[in-house]
Amino acid sequence: MRSLALGGSTDPCSGSSPDFSQAQCALQGVPANWYGKIQPNPAGQYNTITGGNTLLNPETAKTTSFGVVISPRQLSGFTAAVDYYNIDLDSTINALNADDILKQCGLTGDSTLCGLIHRDQFASLWRTPAGYTESTTQNVGKKQVRGVDTNINYVVPAGGASVSLNLIGSYLMKAAIDTGLFSYDCVGLTGAICNDPYSDHPAMQPKWRHLFRASWERGNNTISAGWRMIGSVIAEELSDQKDLANSDPVLAQQLKDNFADKYNAWHYVDLAFSRRLGPGVHATVGVNNVFDKNPPFGSGSNADDYAKGFYGTYDSYGRFVHFSLQFTF
Repeated sequence: MRSLALGGSTDPCSGSSPDFSQAQCALQGVPANWYGKIQPNPAGQYNTITGGNTLLNPETAKTTSFGVVISPRQLSGFTAAVDYYNIDLDSTINALNADDILKQCGLTGDSTLCGLIHRDQFASLWRTPAGYTESTTQNVGKKQVRGVDTNINYVVPAGGASVSLNLIGSYLMKAAIDTGLFSYDCVGLTGAICNDPYSDHPAMQPKWRHLFRASWERGNNTISAGWRMIGSVIAEELSDQKDLANSDPVLAQQLKDNFADKYNAWHYVDLAFSRRLGPGVHATVGVNNVFDKNPPFGSGSNADDYAKGFYGTYDSYGRFVHFSLQFTF
């Protein structure tokens, strides 16, 4: 559904001395006889069409993945699987900001962006409903995710028992988006943009995270200990990427004061005991987050502020005791 709203805040081709040249404004649909004569909106509000787009094409993706499994004869009970993936998504569906469309049209002359600008008979973007910038969803830009997943197992006999070691890890190499207006890579970063729950990056993006589990099994009993690790991340505003960075020293100090400039690697310990009660019946009792570790503070640094966008990255409620019965038929 499309609707007309006030979404833009500027018109670089308005006023007696426009910010853009006549050639740049011509790209935006300004006739030569109107250059320098377009009336700006005194309230700084410009028309924008928002909503869906019936002309959208499906996103297209090219996925490359391969893996290797290692199980050497010389090391009985050892297996390692390593999988590489690279996903390139083209014609991604995004809604672009009206001000960005106007700016980038004038700077780049991109025909797709310039085609989203519609001026009325006064060459304005606000005086009549016929003047507006189209900020509906569009096929623009591309996204890429690349990384390596590992799964390593080692089972060692220990007298009348056995010890099992398992490591599941994920190394994120790239989590990037490029719309033509802006581009950034969220690996190792956190913030309002990289943690957007409605984007393809719904939570924090550490380079490395893993779950390591050691289990001792004898007869009907199994005791296991787990180590969950979430890698460190820094605030996106402090990155060296121009479309994420913010050079404001006041903001940098504010982030530091709120303990939100960097989150160190986070570690959790889990314990569990399982017993086979009979044919097809298993009982398990355990404790996750044994040391009752709280999540890091969020941008507001309040006691209950776990930061917008964490979305399950950390244990929000501390120590968790669980019990289950499993029946197999």
